[in-house]
Amino acid sequence: MLRSLWIALIAIAVVGVLSLSLPAQAGPPQNKGPKHRGAISGVVVDSSGNPVGGASVLLFDGIAIDQIDEDFTDSNGAFDFTRLTPGDYSLTAVAFCCGFGNASVTVTGGQTTSVTITLN
Repeated sequence: MLRSLWIALIAIAVVGVLSLSLPAQAGPPQNKGPKHRGAISGVVVDSSGNPVGGASVLLFDGIAIDQIDEDFTDSNGAFDFTRLTPGDYSLTAVAFCCGFGNASVTVTGGQTTSVTITLN
């Protein structure tokens, strides 16, 4: 029993060390030309529909595991992410005053996807 516990702990340690040596991936691979990239532009609002300035907006890959970028809303609640590879992304917005909200978007090359995130 003790031997199998040690083997399991060693296996976990080896996997951890190997994962540290792998290069980090920041979302889908980037295409070289600007026409192949897209953008997300949005606004964060409270439950009454008022813009929320100073909210943190986190951008994740499509399955919300790897954080790709972060932005903060301006006084009008606006934010944007540019030079994104087409694909699915998840957004989470957080503000101390109003809670948090989530959205999922699909980015298309050469276009800007608009989104409104409502905090609850």
